[in-house]
Amino acid sequence: MVEKKNVVTEPQLNVSAGMFDLGDGSFVRKVSGNQKFRSVIVDVDEHRGIALGICPTLIMLPWSYSALEIDTADIVSGREATAILLEEAKKQGVELVAAEYCHNYTGVGVEKGMAFLPTRFELSRVSSLEKAFAMIGLNKCDGTCWSSSVGYNGQVWMQSTTKYSVSSWQSQMRTFGVMPMIEIKL
Repeated sequence: MVEKKNVVTEPQLNVSAGMFDLGDGSFVRKVSGNQKFRSVIVDVDEHRGIALGICPTLIMLPWSYSALEIDTADIVSGREATAILLEEAKKQGVELVAAEYCHNYTGVGVEKGMAFLPTRFELSRVSSLEKAFAMIGLNKCDGTCWSSSVGYNGQVWMQSTTKYSVSSWQSQMRTFGVMPMIEIKL
């Protein structure tokens, strides 16, 4: 007779959009006072076992200073698209200001190379950028954010952060908001 063993499994994290990622494996619904956090969770993909978090910084930057000839419109992962963009920009001698900012971003628990410029698909999964902005103290912002999605004619997808502006494809040399995103393994 084979003895059955009780297997205790680790409880799954109950992580959802709108929670604060403290960078140490902890997630909370509210932060107190000057409590530091790594990102605000904007999407959870239970199938892949990852969450997407927007880092608590917003800066206005041009996407690039000159046109980059590439098509990343159908790439779903910002991590992948940012790596491809930076590699191709190096070959073409183009400075990609927004993608480089995200790639070089460091913050609470975020090391250089961890963050990336999100794709249009990742930005579209954010239920409300306006709500996420308010959660991290950027609720006075009424602009738009760049993506890493480059499509037809070298246009880059720009995602509205409020209900008052329109998301659309824009010229690479325009200036909009940039917010680094990270993937968090759950």
